[in-house]
Amino acid sequence: MNTYVEITDQLGVDYYYARLYFSGDYLTLQSPQGFLRKNVQKKIRLSEITNLVMDTFWGGRRITFSFDKEDYTFFESGTGVVDYLQTNLSL
Repeated sequence: MNTYVEITDQLGVDYYYARLYFSGDYLTLQSPQGFLRKNVQKKIRLSEITNLVMDTFWGGRRITFSFDKEDYTFFESGTGVVDYLQTNLSL
């Protein structure tokens, strides 16, 4: 599933277009090949996710969590991303 993700770390906020999928105990984020934007390659261990929250933002839903000193935010954008994450993260 492809979507935009906001990642916040000590240096600031960045936005990425990424493919996300669950495999075993991991959530993987990868930028599509050949995409002329910032690339992201993250493998997030589900058992190490903290501060997992689903709330509303500007009339839509969003999911936010922390992993390895970074905060990840996924916004509902009509692609079913929030439902997919909600199901697989057991929210």
